Amino acid sequence: MSMRRKKVIAMLAASVSLWLLMNPGLAQSGQVAWGPWQFRWEVSDNAGIGLRDVRFNGRTILYRGNMPVVRVKYKDDACGPYADRITWQNLQTDNNCHNNQKVCQRTFSFAGREWLEISGRAFIGSYDIVQAWFLTADGEVQPRLFSRGLQCQVDHVHHPYWQLDFDMDGAPNDQAFLHLSSFPDFGFGPGWFRYSNEYDSRRNPSEKPVWFVRDAQTLLGAFVQPSTDDGPHDAFSSINVGIRRYHGNEVGPWPFGASGELGFNNGENVISQDNVLWYVGHLPHNAADGPDHYHAVGPIIRVSKP
Repeated sequence: MSMRRKKVIAMLAASVSLWLLMNPGLAQSGQVAWGPWQFRWEVSDNAGIGLRDVRFNGRTILYRGNMPVVRVKYKDDACGPYADRITWQNLQTDNNCHNNQKVCQRTFSFAGREWLEISGRAFIGSYDIVQAWFLTADGEVQPRLFSRGLQCQVDHVHHPYWQLDFDMDGAPNDQAFLHLSSFPDFGFGPGWFRYSNEYDSRRNPSEKPVWFVRDAQTLLGAFVQPSTDDGPHDAFSSINVGIRRYHGNEVGPWPFGASGELGFNNGENVISQDNVLWYVGHLPHNAADGPDHYHAVGPIIRVSKP
């Protein structure tokens, strides 16, 4: 290769890098087909590694799932608060992954099940963050946030916000439910309550809540529940699940800053509409654990066939 051509290529690469830096919302993506799953991963809108157009056994499950923000609150405001966002720029190449890319794709066996992992590692301030999606061949999805590091030597809580736009068999006809053992039968079976309007649910994991979304006509659905590592909400991040009517202008980068709670709640009707479920994790990090211990949080999603 001539020296001139090398210089031209170097100049083009520098121009592309500068353009990517000036356009942080630019989507990077890749197509995946594994067992019963087909989808596209993407990194766009400063919303971490997202999944798009997710299909299970040929049926649409999720139009889009991503993580627009991780809000971090330190005790007594020792530092922060922070609104951490995973972007293409702060993702690092994973040298431990066979494809040696910023977004890692690998399979493994665990607890007698086959798993697919889509993940990436980002460094934001003093935090070493791994964001991952784990999928199983039998229809489970586990979004996860792993975080370590201390910005201040003080106890704090990470609050990741997952935006889950379920489109079971298509966008319209979404219904959302909450199950608690203490609920009577509201007409959908003992313990099941159907949301009629946009709502902020404050149900701590200790209450063993289960949310369910489905298509009102085909009845294809998915259960959403906290994992055992999820903690309670608090005054800073006060909800566990938000049910929202879909609007295109509510899809982009996180607009509420570090101190702002999830908005978009206008009390709109969500019965047989195009809806979005926001899942908010609560991940406490005790400073005494030190900066090197990874903590993890995220929901468990299980596809339910009608």
